[in-house]
Amino acid sequence: MDDGTRVFGKISIRKKNNDRLKQLLAEQQISYISIKGNYQERLQKVIPLINKLLD
Repeated sequence: MDDGTRVFGKISIRKKNNDRLKQLLAEQQISYISIKGNYQERLQKVIPLINKLLD
């Protein structure tokens, strides 16, 4: 699924961008969870996480 970050093109540029985003989150002490897998796998992993936040 195109999330708007695909415009950076090369995988190396996308990785550099992703690493920078993770660095910024760490600097601000903002926790996050990386979700991997295909669309269906990611969906199944994220639903319980979102429900936990909403409780």
